[in-house]
Amino acid sequence: MFILFIITLLLYVGYFRWSRLTWDVIDTPTVTPSGAIIGLCEVQGKATPAKTPSGDSMPIYTAPISGYQCVWFKVEVEWYDAHGKNSGWKTFREKTSDGGFRIADQYGSVAVIPNNANRDFHTPVNYDERHEAVLNAYNYFVQFPTGNDALQAGLWSVSQDGYYMWHPNLNQWIPSRYVSPDRKYYYDWVRLQWIQVSPKKTTFLSLLASLSDDKWSNAKLRVTESAVYPDQDVFAHGNVSISSDGTDLILGNHKKGRGSFFLSTKGQDNLLKKLNFEKWALLVCAMCLSGVIALTTGNNSSEYLLNISSISLNILGPLFRLFVLVMILLVGSLGLKLFRTYNRFIRLREQVRLSRSAIDVSTKRRSSLIPELCDVIDGVMAHEKTVLDAVALLRSQNPSQASKEIFALAERYPSINSSTNFLYLQKELGRTEEKIAMARSFLNDSILAMDNLRATLNGMIISPLFTKEQRPNL
Repeated sequence: MFILFIITLLLYVGYFRWSRLTWDVIDTPTVTPSGAIIGLCEVQGKATPAKTPSGDSMPIYTAPISGYQCVWFKVEVEWYDAHGKNSGWKTFREKTSDGGFRIADQYGSVAVIPNNANRDFHTPVNYDERHEAVLNAYNYFVQFPTGNDALQAGLWSVSQDGYYMWHPNLNQWIPSRYVSPDRKYYYDWVRLQWIQVSPKKTTFLSLLASLSDDKWSNAKLRVTESAVYPDQDVFAHGNVSISSDGTDLILGNHKKGRGSFFLSTKGQDNLLKKLNFEKWALLVCAMCLSGVIALTTGNNSSEYLLNISSISLNILGPLFRLFVLVMILLVGSLGLKLFRTYNRFIRLREQVRLSRSAIDVSTKRRSSLIPELCDVIDGVMAHEKTVLDAVALLRSQNPSQASKEIFALAERYPSINSSTNFLYLQKELGRTEEKIAMARSFLNDSILAMDNLRATLNGMIISPLFTKEQRPNL
């Protein structure tokens, strides 16, 4: 009974946690990548490849199972364990593409590392048990080994001439042509057969690892592949922070591990449906277990409270316990509802203050950066005008000599024009105005969420503790 009570309590805690995550997704406004604000944020944009430290785009991947072009993928191989009480599908191999991807619009982008996220991506290959899918997965993991395979393959060392390879577990040199490409087997000329390189120390963990290697041929396998395609719409909800070098924005978990991080290629509505389903499923399970606990506990306390016959007690005892349980749940849920409403007001108030500061930062950037860019372009235009006037003067005075000097100028200054600078200025203007517009939209949506919460029954009780936020005249 004590274990059942603990499980019920954990289900209630899970319900309120999922409820908080759901309201976080609802209350946080969605912006474009160029309008991302430091802190808890929702970003909607197009998936693009990640960037190198020099700023170049990474090449687009080819998914190893489906063969589709993608910016990120994950391959998982499971094997079926038919023995014991814990029979079922278990993970055998799992690997994702290196790095992450970016969510971008026409003015900016945000880096995303999806490994630690709650992912809801499209699965071009889902629970596929065909021989072709398993063979593709085997070829991929042979090329990019993981786990014990990667450990054993990394122990090989190659001689300077490249003709021999040394493995510490074998304690001998093996000709390179007699080592398999995946470095798991070597050819023994005494036994005249290929032999798998096994760990030197026979421990329980190494024995399990060696047994797991045979599952490629002996176990029932299935393959699942998730992928994110180029220019695919991606919805992200998480904490936006600045990279360590201060040159990029990264969307992920909170630095202390708190908060939520969701990535979805199916939109915000699908994510909310999933969260709501999990939330209400936890609540229903918790209430059912609560009813079981109320009906199975003893009725000794009821005998002291109800001075009636034993026949009536057998009927009213469980009903009385159910009534007490319902009242406790109602009072407790009301108190927790008020507590959660107060926390939502706190978060929305800080969100409004954050959006106001984001507007101030964007407007200050516009007032300081744009005039400086205009001054630079004016200088470039003045220089260009001087060069063009000199070229025109040379052409009018001595055409033959002028042509030689013009060619010399062209070799020395191959690109004397201000069109590129004007395009850069237009891009910066558009990016700055986009940031200001997104910050204003973020502020309006935050105040709207706060007003909607203030109009609810719980909000009317808690709202006197908070001042009403006003929309600025922008």
